Amino acid sequence: MTAPAHRSTLTPRALFLLAALSTALSACGSGPSPAATAPGSPLLQPLSIDPGDNTLSYETPVSATNGWGPYENNMSNGEKAAGDGRTLTLNGTTYATGLGVHANSDLVYNVGAQCRTFTAQIGVDDEVGANGSVVFQVFVDGVKRFDSGRMDGSSATQAVNVDIEGAERLRLVVTDAGDGISYDHADWADAKLRNCLTYSAPLTITAGGTYSGNWRSLDPNVPAVKVATSAPVVIENCTLSSRNDSVKVSSGNAQVTIRNCRAYGLNPNVSGQFPGRFFRGDYLKSLRIENNFLNKTAGISTQYFQGSPSVAGETITIRYNRVRNIEGRASDGADGWQSTNAAGTFDRVQFVQFNNVDNIQGAEIAWNRVDNEPRNSRVEDNINIYDSNGTATSPILIHDNLINGAYATPPDGDYSGGGILLGDGCHVSYVEAYGNTVLETSNYGMAVANGHHMTIRNNTIYGLGKLSDGTYLDQNNDAGIYLRNYCSSDTIDRTTVVARDNTVGWGTPSPGNERARWDISNNAGTTLNNTSVPLGQSTPIDPNLIQQAITDWQNRAASNGVVVGPR
Repeated sequence: MTAPAHRSTLTPRALFLLAALSTALSACGSGPSPAATAPGSPLLQPLSIDPGDNTLSYETPVSATNGWGPYENNMSNGEKAAGDGRTLTLNGTTYATGLGVHANSDLVYNVGAQCRTFTAQIGVDDEVGANGSVVFQVFVDGVKRFDSGRMDGSSATQAVNVDIEGAERLRLVVTDAGDGISYDHADWADAKLRNCLTYSAPLTITAGGTYSGNWRSLDPNVPAVKVATSAPVVIENCTLSSRNDSVKVSSGNAQVTIRNCRAYGLNPNVSGQFPGRFFRGDYLKSLRIENNFLNKTAGISTQYFQGSPSVAGETITIRYNRVRNIEGRASDGADGWQSTNAAGTFDRVQFVQFNNVDNIQGAEIAWNRVDNEPRNSRVEDNINIYDSNGTATSPILIHDNLINGAYATPPDGDYSGGGILLGDGCHVSYVEAYGNTVLETSNYGMAVANGHHMTIRNNTIYGLGKLSDGTYLDQNNDAGIYLRNYCSSDTIDRTTVVARDNTVGWGTPSPGNERARWDISNNAGTTLNNTSVPLGQSTPIDPNLIQQAITDWQNRAASNGVVVGPR
């Protein structure tokens, strides 16, 4: 289809572009042309992503559409022919590199979890004067992370700086602002991928020692790092990305430390397969995970711990980690996720899962920050202690963590997960949780489902019960704190299960959608000196409480000299 032509009108700020031209620019059409892809000029052969900063216009997108002719590398969109653009120019400033596009355009790049940031200068190119009107958008693994709002030829240049750490796909979209695509020449000027790295092949560790490096597995059946020795292993100052587990232990009595690493979970891209854990290890002798960053992994899982309570250091310590979007959804096999709550479309994963960790001493889960976004994560319990126990003199300590978010998919669906579950299963005891901040975890904040000698004290738990777009959260609506006894036994002394000195604001978003602050079953435990905010059960929670609680936790961490995430 050939679109009718029109002639551009230039303002003084763009006249200098025409000085060297023998003819005036013939303008773009007012209707869309068939989708076009970038020309195959030898000058535009893609470069592999190198360490450091990379110019995006030297990379080839995995898919590309453009509203008028092909998009252009290192020049403006121009007209319908390839290579007919001019110097990228925004408000009189010229740029040697960048992408010249035309609404409606859509460029998708495979950035392979190699870079931290995408930056660019954006606007309507000077070659169309004050005309044109567009909207720039940046999507990171399908989630919109930037929206420019309406921009036209007279708009000031905007700077784009988007976090793409751990991302597989970067999508750059320019849409018409609603008045037709005429003159909609848009520039992603000086577009760069910053702070990039390269990976080595998956690593198998068969001898004790300290290991540093960057390892990636694109095979959904192979972990990025496999530990196959019982000798002490330290994995530090590393970057991991994997369609399987980031670190998997295959040897009994393993002694593993992971610190100052960054781990990115990748979509398995096998329909029905779940993402890998950051760490998966059974029958361990010791485990220490500190100062790491986890993005889109399925968290940490360990069971059947083998360490001796009488040996110093044979314990589990998980501290100072920064965690984003624990992912338990099944892949749809096409770069997306099966986002339903139907059986088989999600796995019950956690930030931390203890399973049959018996009689452990010195175990600590502390000063971790976990942020889960609705529609971009699927965690069950953020922290789950299942059929595990400390001792009378050394309970499992869960303290000073920030847990921000836990959602079903979609978030208004049936959901059994939440914040911190101290006692799950029928053989759990000697667990203490204090100083934690638990926010908007949908179904419950903190809970004991069974067990004895467990304490929930001095924690802050807030939840609005709905998202900012008005979506109501889980329909189970258990409670801010609940104490129950799912495995009834006359031999267990329930007076040893105590919730005291906690502050709970578990909001009721609307009449008929009541949510309890407290749910204490008969003979399941006792409560002492707790505070409900606000006092009225049907009174909405002030949304500012959520952000203030995050700020308070950050200030408390700083005052205690805590560094969360890689040092």
